[in-house]
Amino acid sequence: MPRPRPGFYLARAWNAQSTVQDGFKLEAQEEPGPRKLRLQPGGKLTLTLRAKDGGAPVANAPVTLRDPEVGLPPRAARTDAGGRVHFEGLHPGSHSIQARADGFLPGWEITEIHPSMTREQTLTLIRPRRLEGVVLDPDGAPLAAARVQVMGPPVTRPMRSVRGDTDPWNLGTSPKPVPAIPQAAGTVPDLPVGPPVKTDNAGRFQLQGLPDAPLSVWVR
Repeated sequence: MPRPRPGFYLARAWNAQSTVQDGFKLEAQEEPGPRKLRLQPGGKLTLTLRAKDGGAPVANAPVTLRDPEVGLPPRAARTDAGGRVHFEGLHPGSHSIQARADGFLPGWEITEIHPSMTREQTLTLIRPRRLEGVVLDPDGAPLAAARVQVMGPPVTRPMRSVRGDTDPWNLGTSPKPVPAIPQAAGTVPDLPVGPPVKTDNAGRFQLQGLPDAPLSVWVR
């Protein structure tokens, strides 16, 4: 491989049970040599998927675990008959959990992993809701071909780097000490929940696959 440029680097290594991350600085006149990384026991996660209505376990559901802080490849597995799935050798820090199952809306959650410890967590999946109604004009007559859109509540996004890279986790290399990273936070306005629908000749509409959350309905 070509000689790496001087700067700050981050090395990562992992296997099924262990993980390690180590940063180092490569000076301009330094000859690259071997770097030793000592694997440490990773954390473990036991996740249980349950239905919100009744709490029954959700079996054979695909679950994906991602480590956005480190950028390791995502882990994927399916829940057993008891709705459980187990992951090992996880890097310490925040991980995102995504789960899907027939008859439910996708589930998403953040979990914190600690080295040499097993975290037990439950993720609740919600069955989609349906909304039906009738749109009337100011005189009380049914309004045909009206556009009906459901909007979700505003979402507050977390603090993040304002660097305009396509990869927000990649800060590149620098021959100088890494400067403070500017932060930005804000609130994302109402976002559409699914595609809009049009009323029929009687002014009726039906929307399916909606989350169990406060929503607003816009008619145009």
